[in-house]
Amino acid sequence: MQQWPNFFLIGAPKCGTTALAYYLSQHPQVLFSRPKEPHFFNDDFSYSIVESWKDYARSFSHGTGREMAVGEGSNGYLYSCRAVPNILNWVPEARFIVLLRDPVEASCSLYWYNIWEGMEDIKSFESAWHAQSARAEGRRLSRWNWKRENLQYGPMFTYSEQLDRLFNHAGRERVLVLLYDDLKEDTDAVYQQTLGFLGLEPIHLPSYERINASKKARWPVFQPILQRGLQWAGKTKRAMGWKRSLGLATRITTRHSKRPPLDPAFRAELAAYFREDVGRTGELIGRDLSGWARE
Repeated sequence: MQQWPNFFLIGAPKCGTTALAYYLSQHPQVLFSRPKEPHFFNDDFSYSIVESWKDYARSFSHGTGREMAVGEGSNGYLYSCRAVPNILNWVPEARFIVLLRDPVEASCSLYWYNIWEGMEDIKSFESAWHAQSARAEGRRLSRWNWKRENLQYGPMFTYSEQLDRLFNHAGRERVLVLLYDDLKEDTDAVYQQTLGFLGLEPIHLPSYERINASKKARWPVFQPILQRGLQWAGKTKRAMGWKRSLGLATRITTRHSKRPPLDPAFRAELAAYFREDVGRTGELIGRDLSGWARE
């Protein structure tokens, strides 16, 4: 029996969506897509991962047919102007889950993720930050970059406009906004809150392992080629109907490491950029975010 999603974990990037998707996939009443991020509905983006309805259907073909909650986790949907309307045209009663994080920390994390994935060729976050306008116009792009939107480190994490758009399209009652800090500090409580939002029976996982820790390429010179190869291999695997990955290539090509701290002056620049939007975001979701975007 073919199943289709009724909930969407839509972002933001580097805010804990991969971890929450993994925890949800452990619930017996949940079917979560493979891959986690099909990026099928963001047709205003420069990229997609799953490109046809046939392949999108395959993303949910590993279920039993009895799951109550069927979801996917494309973390660019919140930033996309078209993804949510496209989803609602197809699933009018869809529910949406959003995770937000201090935008200074999230934007820095996205930069280092782009470095690891081989899509970022500017070797300092500060320089990459100042190249955003040129890149939005298609200039100063690495030949290996295939996610142009991921280089917009400021707009990606100015949340208030994105939330306004989401609330206007879906209504607040079908949107759950969570914070990365809460997920990190009390993972089980956030997990129970999410299960309740989806109408699922509460369960407590034996452990909540850390997912998507900071990564660094073992061989940076070859990382762009390796990542494009993995992208191609993933599409080939899905086309052939293979459903699982052991993650061996990622483990072989990746090591974990701490990121260098931000220069204080640059951190102050980032904090000033995000501060007004942080205030508006806090008002929208009814949370005190005064600890965010501090110098």
